[in-house]
Amino acid sequence: EKVNLDLQGQRISLGDIELKVLGVGINASFEPFSYADRPEPQVEIKVADFSAKELLRKLEMETSMMSDPTSLQHLAMSARAVVGVNNLELSNVLVDLDDSRITGTLDLSMVAAEPTIFDLRVDTISLDRYLMSPDENSTEVDETGDIKIPTDLIRSINVDGSLSIQKFVLAGLEASNLEFKINNTGGELRVEPIAAGLYDGRYFGELTIDASKNIPLLITNQRIEGVNVGLMMKAVGDIDDLSGTVNGNLQAQSAGFTVSAITEDLAGSVLVELVDGAWEGTDIWHQLRVARAIFRQEVPPEPTLPARTEFISVKATGDIADGVFTNNDFLAILPFLQLAGSGTVDLNTTEIDYSLEVNVVERPDLVAGNWGRDFADFKDTVV
Repeated sequence: EKVNLDLQGQRISLGDIELKVLGVGINASFEPFSYADRPEPQVEIKVADFSAKELLRKLEMETSMMSDPTSLQHLAMSARAVVGVNNLELSNVLVDLDDSRITGTLDLSMVAAEPTIFDLRVDTISLDRYLMSPDENSTEVDETGDIKIPTDLIRSINVDGSLSIQKFVLAGLEASNLEFKINNTGGELRVEPIAAGLYDGRYFGELTIDASKNIPLLITNQRIEGVNVGLMMKAVGDIDDLSGTVNGNLQAQSAGFTVSAITEDLAGSVLVELVDGAWEGTDIWHQLRVARAIFRQEVPPEPTLPARTEFISVKATGDIADGVFTNNDFLAILPFLQLAGSGTVDLNTTEIDYSLEVNVVERPDLVAGNWGRDFADFKDTVV
């Protein structure tokens, strides 16, 4: 359209501008604005639906190893923009990315000392769709192949914002109503507080990566409460023989330039507790009675179906030092067994050195019932 210039009123009207860049259609509809003093044009921007994957190919960027070949096929966006001298303020932001919708506001700073401010909301997104194999992604690695902490990137970013996601999937884990704030000033990145629904329970967390120091420092505090362990294990590893409610807490900190260095320096504390749990499909007490019957050359007892082993409680605490978790108080209480254990788990090598002591404990209902003779053979047994 024609550009209308009002010299007397010092106003200009750019009208509608349509253009195509690398096959992407863009429409900008400008409102008339004053060009005197500090002009702040206001414009409605619309980007028509396009294939982000095709655009990346034109830019010779790798997409073939993306985990979901149907991802990045649809991207469209719109927003109302106010163009300032030192910032670009976007309101009514609407982004449609494949099956996800992102809305909110964004204030992009053109001055390094000022943060980019955002408040964004996402309805649903699975980051698993957009992951690439380690050989093909752009993760920075050192000469040994170890993943490096992107300190230069963290130091260069200045942001202050909040993000909420109604449904979020990562590494098979599904969270709901995820909310967190991000602040990065002077190379100190803080993601806190983090809160989300997680399989009938709740997740809370805090994460700090301080890249302002000579050696990057990582501090984290993670907590889960009332999480359905059966649903979680089914989602993560397709394990369907555990049930119960799990609570846990991790407090840790470390310093290093790479993931392996951070693991080697890791220090902190861990608590894990499983309550009202069960091992579905397996009846340990029945298996013990069958073993006893075979040993005594007796008829094995009939099983109680459905087969399951209940856990009254399972609890373990411990400390982490130099990437090695040490536990001395593992205790699992079953209706007829007590398991106590201690040992170490080396997070650097994944080596496990652990010992368990199993005691058959006395239960009046077993002694008084038909299992009295069976129980007598196991009583005070230590394995």
